[in-house]
Amino acid sequence: MRYSVEHAGVQLSFKMWCFPYVTWFVILTILAVLGYMFISPAYRYETLMSVGVTTIMLIASFFVTRHRQVQKPWLKNQNANVLNSKNVGEFSK
Repeated sequence: MRYSVEHAGVQLSFKMWCFPYVTWFVILTILAVLGYMFISPAYRYETLMSVGVTTIMLIASFFVTRHRQVQKPWLKNQNANVLNSKNVGEFSK
């Protein structure tokens, strides 16, 4: 999302530290923990049930959102700051 916003010409007022390295580190850490849980006999059942529920929810979300249009609020006013005090409320609605 950050690349899309910056490509649209919007200057972010707050940026995540070490982007995108922290993001990739967190993804790899989560995958490592899930891999360990899948290999470990003590956690295998819970991991498989979690993967099953996640798969069902993803499939359901594709059916629910397939006709929905993507809204990009940062493209409405390209000169405005995305996270300034005037439009923070837009994202919470």
